[in-house]
Amino acid sequence: MKLLREQIKKEIRKISEELGMRKYPLPTEIRSTLVNDLKLRPLIRYVSNVKAANTIPPSYMIFLHNGQSFALYIEDRSIVAKIGSKSYYLVDMEENNEAIKELNRLLTQPIPSSGEEDTGDQAGDTGGDTGGDTGGGADTEMEPEEPADEPEEPTA
Repeated sequence: MKLLREQIKKEIRKISEELGMRKYPLPTEIRSTLVNDLKLRPLIRYVSNVKAANTIPPSYMIFLHNGQSFALYIEDRSIVAKIGSKSYYLVDMEENNEAIKELNRLLTQPIPSSGEEDTGDQAGDTGGDTGGDTGGGADTEMEPEEPADEPEEPTA
């Protein structure tokens, strides 16, 4: 019963956030950077949410499934990945490789537990809330990489 309440709370929070914010498609240069430069293929496996931040230069917060996050800044000549306290200019191959190593460190950090032991009932649950708002930005909507077929409901 407790798990059901938690799931309902997550769904209510998710729906209220969606109603309060407009959804925008993920910019092509950000998607390309995540997939091609940072090697996050398939994207849906690693990234749970992307939020646009109201900054100059334009930036996007990338939230990973394990609760970690990093920022991508769109600058004149390059996209800059800010992971932790360090910035990586992704146009430079050496810094790009360093960014991938640092991103791998983020990805391999354990998922924070909620204090309950995992019973296996929620395998694959990505949850709804992945982090705080980053300055009034809008959620961006990640396009699915391949359309998923919905299972048919059995008829009685």
